[in-house]
Amino acid sequence: MNHLRDTLSVKCPLPETRLRLAAYFVSLRKSSGVACMCLRVPMTSVNRALGAALSREVRIEAKPAGDHQGFDTLIGIAWEAEGAAILPKFQGALKVRSDVQSDRSFIELEGNYWPPLDGLGQVFDSAIDHQITESTAHELLKDLKRAIERP
Repeated sequence: MNHLRDTLSVKCPLPETRLRLAAYFVSLRKSSGVACMCLRVPMTSVNRALGAALSREVRIEAKPAGDHQGFDTLIGIAWEAEGAAILPKFQGALKVRSDVQSDRSFIELEGNYWPPLDGLGQVFDSAIDHQITESTAHELLKDLKRAIERP
């Protein structure tokens, strides 16, 4: 198990960011109550390491995790590869934090990831696993940023 944390600044005040993020995930909610989306992840750093062009789809699930202190909006996030792709799995939380500037906020994704094939994926280079997970996290945050900043 490895740890990942990525943060992105959003041009939107904290209360509005929380509302827009919640509305975005509600729009993706399935009958099970879990929001699901597919994200195409271009893996440019991995492409350089492998010498091949890769782009993978991951299935992302999001569900409310609750924040009893009221400081962050917490949404449980998990993903795994779609189809036959062999990619690391991730489980963590999405948080929203305020910025010093009142017209901005931060969205932060933090959690743990595991090698593919329930540990049998140890043959994968851990640096490549990290790059794949990092690329996926950043693409997700960029998508969320676009959704939040959309007028």
